[in-house]
Amino acid sequence: MAKMEGLEDAMNNSNGPDIVAYINGKKAAIEYETGRKSAASTAKMLTSRSGSFASTIVLVNSKAYGFYKSYFESEKTRVLDTAELDGIPAFFTDKDLKLPLESLL
Repeated sequence: MAKMEGLEDAMNNSNGPDIVAYINGKKAAIEYETGRKSAASTAKMLTSRSGSFASTIVLVNSKAYGFYKSYFESEKTRVLDTAELDGIPAFFTDKDLKLPLESLL
């Protein structure tokens, strides 16, 4: 089972991810996207994250989920619908996500 080692809130950093998570010794960027950025801007941001983080987890609302999953999900980037989450603790449990946490890294 994956071990959650810590979080850093970087919400005030316009150059970094919304949250940095440390899971099993690997650093993951967590982004909450509202769909207000252009697709080109989002693609640029995700490309920059892939060079600095083991993985990037993108949380989006149900309306944006299909678009983000189709265009941005990759080997190092997972897109999750916030409707699948039952609060922050659910995000870090295998049962609630229906996938192993290790697969996010």
